[in-house]
Amino acid sequence: MKKGSPVSFKKAIQFGFQDSIEIDKTTEITLFNRIRSIYEKNSIRKGLEQRKEVLEQKITQYTKKLKESEKKFKLIFNSANDAILIHSIQGSFIEVNETACSRLGYSKEEFLTMSPQDLDSPRYSKLVKKRIEELLQTGETYFITEHLSKDGRPIPVEISSKVIQYEGKKAILSIARDITERKKKEEELEKAKKKYQTLFKEVDLIFDHIPALVFYKDKKNNYIRVNKYVAEAHDVSKKELEGMNASKIYPKEQAKAYWEDDLQVIKSGSPKLFIEEKWKTEHGVKWLSTSKIPFKNEDGEIIGVIGFSIDITERKLAEEELKQSEEKYRLLTENAHDFIYVINQDYEFEYLNEKVFKEIMGYERKDLVNKSHTETTHPDDIQKVRNNIKKIFNSEIGSEVKYECRDRDKDGKYHWFEIKGKSYIDHNGEKKTLFIARDITERKKVEKKLRQSEKKYKSLIENSPYSILLIDSKKRIIECNNATEILTGYNKEEILGKKFTELNLFFQDERFEKMMNRFKNLIQGIKQTPTEIRMKRKDGDTIWVRIKSICLDKEGKKYIQTLIHEITERKESEMLKEEFKKELEKEVKERTRQLNEALEQKKQYIDEIIKASHFKDEFLATMSHELRTPLNAIIGFTDLLLAGASGDLNDQQREYLRDIKESAEHQFDMISGILDISKIESGQLNLDYKKFSLNSIVDQIKSTLMPMYKKKDLEFEVQGLEREIEIYADPIRIKQILYNLLSNAIKFTIDGYCKLIVKEKYDRWTFKVKDTGIGIAKSDYDVIFKEFKRVESSYVRSTSGTGLGLSLTKRLVELHNGGITFRSILGMGTTFEFYIPKKKSNDMLDV
Repeated sequence: MKKGSPVSFKKAIQFGFQDSIEIDKTTEITLFNRIRSIYEKNSIRKGLEQRKEVLEQKITQYTKKLKESEKKFKLIFNSANDAILIHSIQGSFIEVNETACSRLGYSKEEFLTMSPQDLDSPRYSKLVKKRIEELLQTGETYFITEHLSKDGRPIPVEISSKVIQYEGKKAILSIARDITERKKKEEELEKAKKKYQTLFKEVDLIFDHIPALVFYKDKKNNYIRVNKYVAEAHDVSKKELEGMNASKIYPKEQAKAYWEDDLQVIKSGSPKLFIEEKWKTEHGVKWLSTSKIPFKNEDGEIIGVIGFSIDITERKLAEEELKQSEEKYRLLTENAHDFIYVINQDYEFEYLNEKVFKEIMGYERKDLVNKSHTETTHPDDIQKVRNNIKKIFNSEIGSEVKYECRDRDKDGKYHWFEIKGKSYIDHNGEKKTLFIARDITERKKVEKKLRQSEKKYKSLIENSPYSILLIDSKKRIIECNNATEILTGYNKEEILGKKFTELNLFFQDERFEKMMNRFKNLIQGIKQTPTEIRMKRKDGDTIWVRIKSICLDKEGKKYIQTLIHEITERKESEMLKEEFKKELEKEVKERTRQLNEALEQKKQYIDEIIKASHFKDEFLATMSHELRTPLNAIIGFTDLLLAGASGDLNDQQREYLRDIKESAEHQFDMISGILDISKIESGQLNLDYKKFSLNSIVDQIKSTLMPMYKKKDLEFEVQGLEREIEIYADPIRIKQILYNLLSNAIKFTIDGYCKLIVKEKYDRWTFKVKDTGIGIAKSDYDVIFKEFKRVESSYVRSTSGTGLGLSLTKRLVELHNGGITFRSILGMGTTFEFYIPKKKSNDMLDV
């Protein structure tokens, strides 16, 4: 055959790759695998094999780097001591680590159905929305809150939150540290479930079936031959495409760029490999890697170019995903509260999260990387650190070590660290160890103070004037102080190891049963109020004692610590006061009866009515003067004595004087209440109507009551007075009404809140006083507004009161032509509600 003849060229074109390889169910690519005669000279096979080898190496590198990055940062994520939570801006959890699951008791599946509000305790959950709004403005935040575990156990935590990009969307990353367990060593974190499935399964299979677009072009930019993937890419048939000029297929600028590449290959005779280009198709964006080599005839003359393009979209997506993955785990690492670093087998730093190292230790990355880990270690701890590192490098992959040591910061100050290490193999096949260290300097200081405090605490217990006992979960007394021997008459040998029932210290009555039930509740974590009960001494004497108990957690076991204080004298004083109260009540009722009878008799005679009225005025004035004057003297002189006006007092004298003052003030309040009720009943209490600021009255009451609710750590809230409000009523009596209701609410609330709600209606003002106190049993509803009546309960008896406050309150409300009601649930709280008209009506007469 002659050189360059049409026949030889045609035959050369007819030879090619004829075998087909099945790629998948929908894709088939025709690869030329037999080269005949003249094609063996123009190095097509060599170019294809070289291209395949380079692509395989490049994809292998990307895959190995991706797997190593995933492995490295998943190890950090799964080894974190803190709970790590990721949730959407709307509040749904997207990802949590196993620490969050194990700490709170929820499964990962349950978490993914929850929101941050579901984790916080009720008094903190209402702040979640506001925190998210602030976080979206600032980008990151730090706060302390309280989580509730699935079984209801409260867990105080400190949280660092940051806005991140997660899977292409804005999300919130939160790292929560449990701050209740700082005395305990951190438990090993379980490996979190894998979030991402393997991105490239059976990479070899992908490599063996790389789709390629193969084409031949002559020196005039005409397609000579193409495979079906080139035709499909341009949405034309192979027959239509062969012979067509490339300039008619692509946009002008794109066609020009392709032709310049072709001319460069034709003129230089050298291949141009790995030209990356981005194609927009109806199925989305595609990335292609194109290589072009000279197309020669059988005589070696360049007659065009041969090109083949490989779809590298998956590689591009993998590169982007790798970039996002590295950024995600970099954020986790750099924003962690703990020190995270990698050590090689030469004990040198290879990686560290610079932010925390710089903030706490003052070191930058350049100060430590490629330097020995033990350069900053305390001399006494160097050998221990080396032994642990040696141990983990000599153990199997995945082995762990835990130890504590001291390291020096840049200023020369030593810090205590609790360190966990875990070995792994990096992408180069080298064994490394990932360490997570937590600064426990403050914990060490606390432990030292705790040891000192325990020593001091034992001394205080032994020298306490009150009886103090420690009772185990089986109700056995395992510790007691010297005061217990004095109080009970038994020596320690007779007390220790015994139960209360065995000592026969208490009468087996209802009070005793309630006290034993309190012990059960304390073990279960339920707070109990103090109780007062009679006690039998060893010598047979009966005394009254006040018992207060708390639950302690000691070395993982629960105990009850009980303080017993003798109150016999106070009880006798209370009984005397009760007798006086009954006598006074009897006297007042008798006098009231007599006055009523006198009024009834003297209705027939005007003169007698006037005379009786004058007599009653004189009687009330005398009662007010004669009963209050001696009490004022008692209170005044008691204050002087307590202030040291007559010299120093011992503790017993001071206690007696306080009891006298408390009793006198109690009687003073009771007499004032009786006189007010008497005035109302006799029609001598006039209301002084005027306009006044309700805000000012409430502020005065709040200031007066502040010590009471602050002492109990109660929330005190006022609603409805956001603006200045003026009402028409008697300001002194309105203040008296509100004070009585609010002081009662605080007095009978152990935990929670007290709330005043003011509302304006068309013709009246309504007031609600709500509390979360002990509540009122339905059987006691009838006595609430009766004089000298109080609800029968141990807690009510432990508080001071005359039984006149609510009765007087009801009468004062009714004098304003208003009404008062209440509703209550025992153990959950009470709401009192009253109203007064907005204006004084025509029939509202001053009495």
